[in-house]
Amino acid sequence: LLPLRVPGFRWEGRALRAASGTVFWVGQGARGPRDGRVCLYRRRQAAALLPVPDAGYTPGPLHLVLLERLACGACFLLELEDAARAAQAELRSQAFREVLWDLVWAGLITNDSFAPLRALTGPRRRGAETLAGGRWSLVADLRRVGATPTEQALARTQALLQRYGLLSREMARAEGVGGGFGALYPVLKGLEETGRVRRGYFVEGLAGAQFAQPGAVERLRALRLEEPPLDGFGSGDVQLLAALDPANPYGVLLPWPAPARGSAQPRRGAGTWVVLVAGQAVLWLGRNGRQLIAFAGSDADTLALACRGLHGLPWLGLRQALVIEQINSLPAASSPLAGILAANGFVPDYRGLARDPHWQANPK
Repeated sequence: LLPLRVPGFRWEGRALRAASGTVFWVGQGARGPRDGRVCLYRRRQAAALLPVPDAGYTPGPLHLVLLERLACGACFLLELEDAARAAQAELRSQAFREVLWDLVWAGLITNDSFAPLRALTGPRRRGAETLAGGRWSLVADLRRVGATPTEQALARTQALLQRYGLLSREMARAEGVGGGFGALYPVLKGLEETGRVRRGYFVEGLAGAQFAQPGAVERLRALRLEEPPLDGFGSGDVQLLAALDPANPYGVLLPWPAPARGSAQPRRGAGTWVVLVAGQAVLWLGRNGRQLIAFAGSDADTLALACRGLHGLPWLGLRQALVIEQINSLPAASSPLAGILAANGFVPDYRGLARDPHWQANPK
């Protein structure tokens, strides 16, 4: 997500911010054995934004050993291993890693570097070295002492308004807000009474109770009134997003557009992508790039813009060239979209249609 969303993104600069304490990360649930949801926080703002730990989570004996060790202060991986082995002499490295990541995804511990997160999805290594780098600490130590529930509710509501511009029941559900939209409603009502947000029915398809910042309302009105013709679209109207990116509303806030008859259904999975043209989902690309779905209702010009947008993918995690093998559940070469792809930088391959790395749109 970050290389696409942050201009000039470099992991080195992000690592320095983490090491200096400017930002830190907290796990918010596992997604498979080697992946999970992570939130980044600015240290000055995060104390009031950190979610309350799940009251139903019950740590095991070894989990408690590590938590007790970290209660004495931040420590390096070797110190945690020593504490674990003192409690369980025959402890295996794999069991130790599983316990540590359980605590990470439960949102109870964090590290002052990004090295463990980057190594988790990288090539497998022996031992626990993938967890090395930086010091481990309790997330509870980062919470501001004395923050009232009202202050925390206000801070979280304002953060969500800044993120989305508009809040409804769907946003609260997508963010996993404790207590759901009902927990945000009193704060939003108070902000409405002071004129800081407006209540209305701004986006069709979302729940009836919607609150938006005044600036967001004006932008929505401008989009509705302008509705530029397709021939006015430019490269800036094409957006390429990881399907899991919070900026992609489809599949969580809004339903996916209807794919062609007989096509597999798109999903918001790790490694999947979506191409938007003027805010509308046009293409969905599956993990490893083999499967492409073109949504119904797009004309040839819109599809051409979306196909060009595929050249902007960083192809993170793809070890081979991008080759589309299926389009709407049909062999790529026999798909009605094959001609548009061929005119926009894709060439025949024995497996399907391959991206031409040397192709340029409108070469001079």
